[in-house]
Amino acid sequence: MNRQWVFLAVSCAILSGCSRDVHSGPPSVVYVLVDVSSTTDSDRIRRQMQSDFETVLAGWSSAAGVLRGDTIGADALNRSTVPMRASIPAFTKLDQITSDEDYYKKKVVAPAVAAVRQQFSQMMAAKPESSTEILSALTVAAKTFSEEEYRDSKHKALVILSDMVEESKVYNFRRDSVSDKRIQEIIAAERAAGRLPSLKGVRVWKAGSTTAAMDDSRTRQIEKFWEQYFAAAGADLKTERYGAALLDFNLQW
Repeated sequence: MNRQWVFLAVSCAILSGCSRDVHSGPPSVVYVLVDVSSTTDSDRIRRQMQSDFETVLAGWSSAAGVLRGDTIGADALNRSTVPMRASIPAFTKLDQITSDEDYYKKKVVAPAVAAVRQQFSQMMAAKPESSTEILSALTVAAKTFSEEEYRDSKHKALVILSDMVEESKVYNFRRDSVSDKRIQEIIAAERAAGRLPSLKGVRVWKAGSTTAAMDDSRTRQIEKFWEQYFAAAGADLKTERYGAALLDFNLQW
């Protein structure tokens, strides 16, 4: 267990002003997936992704905790390094005794935000991937959420900046059927193969659009697939958190 988070939790308990619901991990864990495939490679879409990421940063930096992230491309299970990594410890009652909030924001929060902004820019500058293996990337995200030091965090958030069109060797949502029957078949196949990730307690946000033409019925079926997929994985994805842009993001539930 990360000693920093244990120290903060113990300090909170000793100084009494906190509730009895003391979690031993960081107050929040946010995981951001960024689609850098060719179907999101346009100035308009990338500007919107940048704006959406700033919305995530605002919510994360005010709540404190851990932020991790990676690109969505090909073969995440073998290639992922989770290049986005930063942490902001909570401003506790002990900090109020030894410091002030302005100092905390300047010396703790600001450097962490600057670091992930740079990491995000580097991810966005990557050469566009030819495939979009979202399911594989979600497996890596689930492993991060289940790490021992994050397991007991109160708030776990998954943000996906993508058009959500799976294009892999196994499934191709742009070309193949995404009917109601096929949705159930895919989820059943993923579960039977042991590939359905455990995302229990994770709240999901999706924002993003595509450069490729797609009819409304297929777009709606893809959204339906992800709603049912995340429900099967134990995650919480609501319709209001699935759109072309990130309208709101917070860690206050």
